Amino acid sequence: MPDYTNGDGVIVRVVQGRATKVEGNPDHPINRGVATARYDSTLQILYHPDRIKEPLSRYSKSGNVINVSWNKATNDLKNIIRESKDKITVITNPTRGHSSYVTNEFAKRFGAKNMHFDPIVQNIQQNTMKRIFDLDRLPHLDIDNTKTILSFGADWLSTWNSPAQYNEMYGNFREGKDGERGYFVHVDPRMSNTAASADVWLSPIPGTEGHLALGIAYEIITNKLVEPKNINKFLSVIDFDMGEFSTSSVAKKCDISEEKIKEVAKHFAKYTPSIAFAGGSSEAHTNGSFIASAVYSLNILTNSVNTKGGILPNPEGALPKINSSASGNSLSEWEKEIEKWSNGDVKTLIIRGVD
Repeated sequence: MPDYTNGDGVIVRVVQGRATKVEGNPDHPINRGVATARYDSTLQILYHPDRIKEPLSRYSKSGNVINVSWNKATNDLKNIIRESKDKITVITNPTRGHSSYVTNEFAKRFGAKNMHFDPIVQNIQQNTMKRIFDLDRLPHLDIDNTKTILSFGADWLSTWNSPAQYNEMYGNFREGKDGERGYFVHVDPRMSNTAASADVWLSPIPGTEGHLALGIAYEIITNKLVEPKNINKFLSVIDFDMGEFSTSSVAKKCDISEEKIKEVAKHFAKYTPSIAFAGGSSEAHTNGSFIASAVYSLNILTNSVNTKGGILPNPEGALPKINSSASGNSLSEWEKEIEKWSNGDVKTLIIRGVD
């Protein structure tokens, strides 16, 4: 049962020694049996005629690759590691679980530096979780049990994080509890699959998503739509001057009608538990940290932190030395590392699972 990078659990059907079908595992807590198109793509990769099935070796930059035996490839790697000593860098995607443990132990054993490359950086989201909620890991979004969803940028029904899990939870959200159907608002300048599924789609000027979130907060605070203790906690956590985010000024800034902002604010505050989260395009702006902080802080107003139907902390790893969270190295760290390559301070690069 392979485990995908987004945590999905799968069952592979094998006929006469050949994998023929990949399905979601109904007993897995992440996707609960739901499957996505990427499962079928694994079979295409497995049986693709151009798939590399044995080690290839190249002895010069412009030379052709040639087939070599596994024994020769293994021995060559051993010799290279021995000759490189402590001038080795191991590059992987951000890994968790046993993959992370094996990589870290390998790097320690041979004095290598371990670098993580993540083209879809989640550092902004992780830093926001630490700063606002004091969480060291990405949280669990309890979409199953919420009544109102307010999402910014994250195409969570299509590609963001774990779409198989989110689609299964979305079905339960739409069925509702006690016959009350969930209400969904999505904020994104682009008409994504997620935006097409929303009850209300707000399309602000790109980069103004954070202003819109604080405009919603302003409406909730000035009209006292939530308990005073929640408002006080919100104001103690954020470091923004709320006077700059009046509903009227935000409406002009974002090119969203003032009536729409007020409508969303009232619904988000009234029909709880409610949840607000950001990701994807909303984090990709130069002010991505501001946007993420503004959006996630909305959960404080509705008391949706560590509450059923809101933002729930994921547990620590059950086994020692097994990471439960991972992130890519920063751009500045990569600049320093690449400079070392240019200076000849690194003799060997070992790349695994990342382009």
